[in-house]
Amino acid sequence: VRNLERAFFKMWNLHCSGLPPRHFKVTEVDGEFPYDR
Repeated sequence: VRNLERAFFKMWNLHCSGLPPRHFKVTEVDGEFPYDR
């Protein structure tokens, strides 16, 4: 499965922001996924 961690990170950010679940696309832009956090 490609980009699974990116998808989890995006879902967690949506949840922490108080937003309801929604559809989103996972991209391979490294600037959107902080590996060093």
